[in-house]
Amino acid sequence: MLTLNRRLCDLGGNQSSKTRDKDGETIRTLTYEIENYPLDEQELNAFLRDPHAWRWMYSDVNGEIKPVQTCFKSHEMRKPIESAYMGLWYGMSGYIAFTECKLTKIKLACQDGGETLLSCKVTTPPILNETLAELFERFGAKVEVEIRGEPPGAQQDLPLNTFGAKGAPATESKSNGNQAPPPIDKTRVLSPGQAEREAETQRQLGEALRGLEKQDAEKVDEKPAPRKRGEPRAH
Repeated sequence: MLTLNRRLCDLGGNQSSKTRDKDGETIRTLTYEIENYPLDEQELNAFLRDPHAWRWMYSDVNGEIKPVQTCFKSHEMRKPIESAYMGLWYGMSGYIAFTECKLTKIKLACQDGGETLLSCKVTTPPILNETLAELFERFGAKVEVEIRGEPPGAQQDLPLNTFGAKGAPATESKSNGNQAPPPIDKTRVLSPGQAEREAETQRQLGEALRGLEKQDAEKVDEKPAPRKRGEPRAH
């Protein structure tokens, strides 16, 4: 298990929602993007499961560190990361955790100076509460993100590797208050007023997600039909 501790990155402005039926149950998923998530040398090596990955991707000439392959904008991973955890912090005290994420379109962009920026798409079942509404307002803005999961192709019995923002193993660094909050107790008793407010929040979030689904469907409908062979081009 690889843990990349909490750090600042961009929450992409593009998001979508989809629903599908599985065994008679309606499954809804939310997809959003994480961009410009910084990795240092040790983290990149751990992520790619290669102790020499950084040296293959960067050159150091007279102290000037540059990407080796400058013709590539980024390198995309072949395999996704399944069942990942992603914690997001935003605003003064906002926090939301997605515990069953699938990371796809994982791209690594090498930067001058040796830092690598990770971006990916995150697909997860949405958490229908007020924190998701707050998260919607953050799309396209800066957030702090922690990622936990098995790197693509990793063995399940690998030892735990935890890296801080500067790549130092967590066992060697002092706690700085950036640890994830303890698991939230989902067992609670609601008063009639609380139950009514929560039901209204669930309804509003459901409408927001359905709105995203409608936008995606309209984008598909707007695509022109493929032109048949021999058919003149439309002017």
